[in-house]
Amino acid sequence: MRRFFITGGSTAIGLVVALMAFSSPFDRAPGSVPVIKAAPPRIQGLGAPLGSVVQKDQTLSQILAAQGIKPDRHARIVQTLKGVYATHIFPGQEYKITTTPDSLLTTLTLKSRDRCTVYRVTANDTGLCADSLALPLTKITRSLSGTLESSLYSAISSLGESPELIQAMIDLFSWDINWFFDPREGDHFCLVYEKYYCGEEFMKYGRILAATYVNGDRRFTVYHFNPDSVVNGYFNENGVSAKKAFLKAPLTYHHISSRFSRSRLHPILKVYRPHFAVDYAAATGTPVKAAADGVVTSAGAHGGYGNMLSLRHAGSYNSYYGHLSGFARGIHSGNRVRQGDIIGYVGSTGLATGPHLDYRISLNGRFIDPLKMAPPSLSSVPALFAGAFDEVKEKYRHKLLSGEPAYADK
Repeated sequence: MRRFFITGGSTAIGLVVALMAFSSPFDRAPGSVPVIKAAPPRIQGLGAPLGSVVQKDQTLSQILAAQGIKPDRHARIVQTLKGVYATHIFPGQEYKITTTPDSLLTTLTLKSRDRCTVYRVTANDTGLCADSLALPLTKITRSLSGTLESSLYSAISSLGESPELIQAMIDLFSWDINWFFDPREGDHFCLVYEKYYCGEEFMKYGRILAATYVNGDRRFTVYHFNPDSVVNGYFNENGVSAKKAFLKAPLTYHHISSRFSRSRLHPILKVYRPHFAVDYAAATGTPVKAAADGVVTSAGAHGGYGNMLSLRHAGSYNSYYGHLSGFARGIHSGNRVRQGDIIGYVGSTGLATGPHLDYRISLNGRFIDPLKMAPPSLSSVPALFAGAFDEVKEKYRHKLLSGEPAYADK
């Protein structure tokens, strides 16, 4: 049976995240310009795209200048906007500017990063005023199902959904499924999820309410359950938390270059010796995450392992990350880290033939195979809420089985 990796999906998502993280600052102007509180006229159709987007390295003054607005008016516009939007513009941000025939500002409209809030500067008889408007959103609950032919990314995107939803599903099952090793042709998935619209315009995804993934003869199903302010998460059919004490893999990797073995020919030393690790081949600089909550016990050069970091976890577990090119900022012995925190970056320091992560786990002082370990779940549905959880399962179970294309949330 052929195996398929998520090629392209995580890369595309990474590129989107990288672009969204970039920000270019507003021009700073001395002094303070008060915001005039007069109500601006309402603008119709704000859910639709505004027509223009901020480019990389572009400042608000450059955008205003491109509309013919004179430089001596920029500072007042910027300061007025800051009354409701005290942050930076960013590449990809939607905006719209209208002006009078003599290039005086009529309106400046910006959308928030999630596109669900509009910020406006409007000219009136007394000067400039600013306001913000949370767009009215309609929540629709949908269900989606499909079968893998090449990858989860292509399967879901071919059904019209975006990388954000794909990444959410990947994250949901990341404690049970190794997405760069386990997916196979013929795997089946179904999920029930929320989408938010402003009029006819899709704005954002909400929660995944329930999901199932069938991987060969293994079936994984989870339900979102939030009965009070304390219990909030995803739980399987038996009410056990989907979140495990350890991630399935601590990084996004290309392939496994070497497995756990009690006798392996060392590629450099040319002698047989135990290899109590899994080697994940990845590009230099690939972020490495903490596999579980823990405390840094060491971070530094460690002989043939090069730059190595070790973590102590609950339950007598320890994890080790070798051949790193460097450590994340602020990482040093004694630091507490949370599962998923970036702790270092893939490299080829020490005795290594190429960039990879040497990943080891020990339990009670003895190394175990990370690919075969069964990490414990972190929690279960309290007995007090067992009946309510059964109702949630019953509500969504038939949707997971039928894979209906869409239905409105009542």
